[in-house]
Amino acid sequence: MCLSRRNIRDLDAKTRRIWAAGNLCLFTSLAFTLFGEGTRRNHLALVDGLRGFLIGLALVFLVWSTRRMRNPSARV
Repeated sequence: MCLSRRNIRDLDAKTRRIWAAGNLCLFTSLAFTLFGEGTRRNHLALVDGLRGFLIGLALVFLVWSTRRMRNPSARV
């Protein structure tokens, strides 16, 4: 996802926390894909549902933080 030509370190603390939460959700969902083969064999629907939920959360958090970066009036 493209940062809007700004460094994440220059933004307020809440935006940085939202950005970190989005990256953590994205990493966790991708880690399930790479390292969750044993669990996936036994609980296919659970792992796929959790992966989809985490990817959805990652999208929400990353879009939210990008919107806060571009629109200073949204920082309430």
